This record gives sequence, C-alpha cells and structure tokens, in this order.
Amino acid sequence: MSALRAGKHSENELCGLARRTARSDFTFDTGALIALERGDHRMRVVMRLARLDSVRIVVPTVVLGEWWRGRSKVRDAIVASVQAEPLGESLAKAAGEALAKVRRLLAVT
Repeated sequence: MSALRAGKHSENELCGLARRTARSDFTFDTGALIALERGDHRMRVVMRLARLDSVRIVVPTVVLGEWWRGRSKVRDAIVASVQAEPLGESLAKAAGEALAKVRRLLAVT
C-alpha cells in the first residue's frame, strides 16, 4: 500500500509513483481529497493514472470524516471514485506509528 499525501510533487514524480505501484493500492489522506475537490491538476493526473493502471484508491473512513462537509457534486464524484476502508485498531496503530516517524523526519530544528 502506498500513501500519497498532497503536496508538491512534479507530474513526472507522480507518473513514476503510479507506474511503480501499479500492483498496489494508493491510500489518500485528507489533503489529497481537498486537492481533488479544488481541482488540483497533479491529483487529477494521479486519479487518471490510477484508473488506467487499475490501481485501487483507498480512503480510510476517518479521513472521509475529516474531509466531508456535506454533499456536493464534486464530493459525491470523489467518494464514488475511491474505496472507503474502515480503520481497524491494527491499521490505526500502524498509521499512528508511521505518522510519528514522518513527523520526526520532517521536524525543523
């Protein structure tokens, strides 16, 4: 499973990531959903490549809860294009541990 966080990725980087993980799932965070909702070009490229390569896009239900602010055509289309995945205890713990590692790596000193 590959986690894809919204951010400053070049289109070439996104294409490479999509191609390398063609047999995996992408897991989107809240930032990725916000970027899609805002029509971010890079996230649209990721979605298009994922569909072309049959990559499943997973969104943990807790992420949907963070992002969802009521129905709209755009939000409904995004939800229809991803797979909502319940966040069980073991996955929640693994996500928390991964976040702790990433935050330590990204800490400004």
